[in-house]
Amino acid sequence: MYQCIACRGDLIDESPSTKICSHCGNIYPLINEISVFLLPDVFSSLQGFIIEMEETKSSFAKINDNLEDFERYSEPGILANRIGMIKKGMASNLDVLEKSCQPIMDFLQNCSGQDNTLAWGSVRSGFSFHDMLPYFYQDWFGTHDFADVKNLFGKTITEHCKDRESVAVLGAGACGLLHSIADNFQVSYGVDLSLPTLLTAKQFIEGEPLTYHLQKADWQKVELTPPESTTKNIRYIASDVMNMPFKSASLSVVVTQYMLDIV
Repeated sequence: MYQCIACRGDLIDESPSTKICSHCGNIYPLINEISVFLLPDVFSSLQGFIIEMEETKSSFAKINDNLEDFERYSEPGILANRIGMIKKGMASNLDVLEKSCQPIMDFLQNCSGQDNTLAWGSVRSGFSFHDMLPYFYQDWFGTHDFADVKNLFGKTITEHCKDRESVAVLGAGACGLLHSIADNFQVSYGVDLSLPTLLTAKQFIEGEPLTYHLQKADWQKVELTPPESTTKNIRYIASDVMNMPFKSASLSVVVTQYMLDIV
């Protein structure tokens, strides 16, 4: 099913959690059962997600310092509730970010390599994991927008997809669309460049609630309840959709909700 994204060579199961290319020797790990297919190499690419998290933490720290300066020189009570909500929201969201990156940090502790900040460009999509949090609200809070998307894709699959063996959802993000159509196929693949986003979506779908604060809604608290237990055969792949690991003609259907305007 999979092939090397560097040379298109066949992959060998080196261990239960690692595949290696039989031709060029590139290594592709499983992190919390998510297949990672990123270039230029595993260590450098995964390091990019840690850099991303640190950049968000640094940005929040500056905002927090500015808010505290404002409190220090302002009349008591002025915008106090709003400032408190922002600070609480940032702290809560940082916990979510750190939790999402913990499996990556655990993997990197046992992975040899050199820091390569230039490799950050290989995983930078323009959307950090924190930027992706609103999509969890859109996909899982019962919004009308997502209901329309779910109905549109469901109707199209029913009418036009005769082969139901496999589907890949490109730019899967919060994986709401992936989950909603998975019953139609024997196996469904969620492909996204952001490994932290996939790690969070996978944990959520498997039953772990998600709580964070929505910056675009004045840092209001959002509590998302996981979907009911399911036997859907869903697999997750961290990969650039312009260079995916699927062998030719190995998918029945490819769908995307967000990617066309990007690619």
